[in-house]
Amino acid sequence: MDDVDYLIFHQSNRFIMQHLAKKVAIPKQKVPFTIEEFGSAGGPSVPLTITRGLLERPADHALRLLLISYGVGLSWASALIDLAPAAILDHIQLTE
Repeated sequence: MDDVDYLIFHQSNRFIMQHLAKKVAIPKQKVPFTIEEFGSAGGPSVPLTITRGLLERPADHALRLLLISYGVGLSWASALIDLAPAAILDHIQLTE
């Protein structure tokens, strides 16, 4: 876990995410939340959290992310990915 910069959970329920992080002793600063801003966005919640929840990340080095998603029927998936600084896009709020 020391080699992972952030754990990006599927943003379905803040209580579940906090419980899982506490259960495996993940530091709070490694688990960004966007559920308050977007609600339970379903499948797009992981990419939304990458682009919106990591706005305060260091901009000069690659990030190692552990992506974790789960759903109904006890389905789940995870992926460990490395992203170069140029590969991480920031979510920009568009206004009219």
